[in-house]
Amino acid sequence: MKNDWSTNARLTGGKAQNYAGGNDSNTPGYLLLNLDAQCRVASFGDSEMLLFAKGKDMLNENIHNSTSYMRNFTPEPGRSAEIVIKLFNLFIPFSGAVGYEVSGILCTNF
Repeated sequence: MKNDWSTNARLTGGKAQNYAGGNDSNTPGYLLLNLDAQCRVASFGDSEMLLFAKGKDMLNENIHNSTSYMRNFTPEPGRSAEIVIKLFNLFIPFSGAVGYEVSGILCTNF
């Protein structure tokens, strides 16, 4: 069995909005770092199991989107993580059914 890995990192920068319109408020700049990794860990005949992990806002920035009407009241979601196990083309012997995808997700904010 061959383990197929893929990884991704995305760094997004938002500049401060210091010249808002008459009824708007200024918003600070930010850096948003999102990371993810995926690996095919097992194959069972025509079925396969994937494991992936995702981290959002890893710098835990306090982000206020300058184009949001709610920017003064609610920031964007903070740091979070997900770990997901996916089974594709899984055969369930007792029911005779073939499922296309079965997923288990663990999410947390920290």
